[in-house]
Parts: sequence; structure tokens; C-alpha cells
Amino acid sequence: MISSKRNKVAVVGGGTAGIVSSLLFAKRADCEVHLIERDDCLGGLCRSMPSNFSEDLHFDSGSRFIVSSGVEELDEMLTGGICSESLLTFDKINSASYFAGKLNPESSLLDVSSLPKETYENGLRDFESAVRNQSNRGSETFDNLELQLRNEFGDTFTEKVFAPIIRKFQRHELHELSPDAHEMNGLRFADLQSRELFEKLLRNKGLESPPRKKTHKAPSIFYPSRGGASQWIGKLQKKLELAGVKLRFGANLSSMAPLQDGSLEMTFSDEATDFFDQVIWTGPKALLLKLLGLLTPGQKPSFAMASVKIAHLLLDRPANHKIINFLAHDPEVLPWRITCYGSIPGLRKDGLWPVTAEILSDTPSDHEIPWAKIFEDLKVIGVIDPDSKILESRSQFIPNAFPPPSLLLRNWQLKEDELSKSIPENISVPNQIAATDCFRAQVAPTTYRNTLEFMERVTDGR
Repeated sequence: MISSKRNKVAVVGGGTAGIVSSLLFAKRADCEVHLIERDDCLGGLCRSMPSNFSEDLHFDSGSRFIVSSGVEELDEMLTGGICSESLLTFDKINSASYFAGKLNPESSLLDVSSLPKETYENGLRDFESAVRNQSNRGSETFDNLELQLRNEFGDTFTEKVFAPIIRKFQRHELHELSPDAHEMNGLRFADLQSRELFEKLLRNKGLESPPRKKTHKAPSIFYPSRGGASQWIGKLQKKLELAGVKLRFGANLSSMAPLQDGSLEMTFSDEATDFFDQVIWTGPKALLLKLLGLLTPGQKPSFAMASVKIAHLLLDRPANHKIINFLAHDPEVLPWRITCYGSIPGLRKDGLWPVTAEILSDTPSDHEIPWAKIFEDLKVIGVIDPDSKILESRSQFIPNAFPPPSLLLRNWQLKEDELSKSIPENISVPNQIAATDCFRAQVAPTTYRNTLEFMERVTDGR
């Protein structure tokens, strides 16, 4: 029980989830907290690369903004005590979307009216029929994403909108993916820019429109005034140190075993051992199962992983001074997300415009960045001015960044959940969330809630 003596707690993984769990334990429980990270620094993907052109500029590994959660204690952990000069604050990220060869500068939501007129009108008719059929049949379950989309949206939008976009984002055909996989890219009905047209159609046919989601107070957005995301991680590291958390870098685990006294023995790759009363695991669950001896070699199937190429460009001018985020749904262009950090209020510098473009890749060994194609795509999308000059270009590569939600992955996760029932009760895996939530700033709030539940459970002795 945490409250009866000063226990020793290990938090494995120094990303956002590990930092949140460590700060929460250090604040709320009388225990000795060790944050164990295999790399030489904290942050996970929240890391920055300094510019060679200007010491005041940094490139982040993708779109790395800090979003408030609405949970006072959590927001205080992540942004409290950091001076206002260090964090810029703004109400929203001005976003745009590119689809069917057209830029929608007002919203990141997909505008299906960009389709050719005949395709769009056919899509509306199919959609009407699909909604009518749903009302007649009631709720259904589907074996794969293609069946689900054809049922909910009709054949035209499934084939002309969802199929090419999801092929670009998730590197799979629709029938290979699990139901709801499209939500990973925000392609839900409620997110379609042409919702008003759909609603008008439904009203004309006497059909009921899907209910709108309840609106909540818009979150605040934060970004470091200099130093990129790594600057923020550095501030959190100071918080961890002040809270007494012991940071252990370069620590690779080779095994973990529960002992008769209820503690856990950790063995590291250098053959050092340590003992802990509780463990918070924020890494891949399959690795935890392997370390505990619950997953045998060959038991986990091999499924595709998406890697991410990141192209950093420093330009002398943009095409638009207001848009920060571009979502390129159109499969004809390589980037899928482009972040114009120069558009952030407070970071704007005349003649220096940093842009980060993320490209998905099927192969973890293909590091090559097709610079000419990317530069041309950014012109076509409307990110940069046709006369822009490249002052600097840098690249990063994140191999095996995430697994697309395929049917094979879903079946494995069911097996993984069954194996996880044998994980000792004093080990918590607080950040296991759906892939769809990874892109919606839910990692920190989910970790916070689940860590609190774990603390209450072990404190009560359950």
C-alpha cells in the first residue's frame, strides 16, 4: 500500500505519458519515483532539431502543439509555473485542407463538394439511400471498414473519397481495415465540411439527421516561444527534478519478474537489477508481455507499420501568413500534414519561414526525402509562394511510427488483451488508447485518469 510506507515506483518510458505519471505519483503519493528512459533524453516524439541557418529557429518532429485538457491539475502539471514569455498562447490553430485539387483555407475538415459535380451529386443520392436503408435495418456490426462505409455513406463516397484517402494515410485497402479505422484521420460524418448540404438533403426527404456533437469550451493552445517542443520538455524535466523524481537515461530492460513479496525485479541490458513496488508502463504492451515472459517468440504476428519521413524547410516567404496547419487529404500530393510554424503569432520573423511536412512510408528502411516533389507539392497545395527560396532543408525519419488499424492488428489486440490478464496487479499500463485518439491530444488526459485510478487501487490495497 502506497500510504503505509515509502514505496519505490518505476515509470517506464519518458514520453508525455511517462512524464504525466511521474509528476502525478511524485505529487500525490509518498513514494520514490524512478523515470526510466532507454534514450538519452525525455520527450519521445516531442523533440526539436536546431536550424543551421538561424540559432533562434528549431524544427519539430511533426506538429507538436500543447493543448489544454480542461483538467486543472493536469494542465498545471504541463504548463503551470512556466513563465508566459516561454510559452505562446493562442485560441486555435488556423487550419486548411487540400482535397480533389482544391484548397479549403477556412477549415481542416474535408469538403466533399470539391469533387466533380457528377460524382458529388451521385454521392449525395447514394448517401440518401444509405441513410434510408440504415433507418430500415437498425444498428449493425461490420466485418471490415469497407462494409461499414458503404452502409453509412453509400458506394460513391466510399470509393471516391474514403478509399483513396485511407490508402494514402493507412497504406491499406478498405477491406483490410477494421471498422471505425477512418476515424484515425478524422473522417467521421460530423467532420465533413458539407454537412449542411447533407442535412438539407435529409430534411427534404423527411429523414432524420445524425445529432450534432455537444460543443465544449475550446482548449487553449500553447507553443514554446523559442527552442521548439524540446524547450517545453526541458521545462518539464526541471519539474520532475524539483519533485524528486530520479531520472535514469540509457536504461534498456531485458526482463521483469514478480517476486513472492509482491515486488517486481527489473533486469537491465547491462545486467544490473533493481526492485520496485509498483511499475507504470507507458511503452508498447507487447514489450511488457515479452519482458514478463507472457509472450513467447513467434506468438505476435508480423503486421505492417507506417514510418514517417519529415521534411524541414526554411523559406524566405509563405503563400499564406495565417494558416498554421494543412491537412493534405488529396492522394496526388505526398505530404499528409504540413505545419507552418512561421504562422504562429509571436514566432513570425520576416524572411524566415520554417515549414515541416510529414510523409508516410511503408518501409522502415527508406529514409530518402524526394525534395523536388515535396517542394512542388507545397506550391500546388498553396503552402508556399511559387517564388519562395529554400534557405535550408533538413530531414528526419521515424521508423515504425504506428500500426495502421488493420484486421490483423485488431485480432492481435484481442489476443494481447487476453494475455494482459496475467500482468501482475501492481503494474499499470495507463496510456493504452485507441489509435484514433493518438491524433487528438488524448494521451495525457487518458494517462492522467488511468494513473489516478491505479493509485487509488493500490492505496486501498485492492
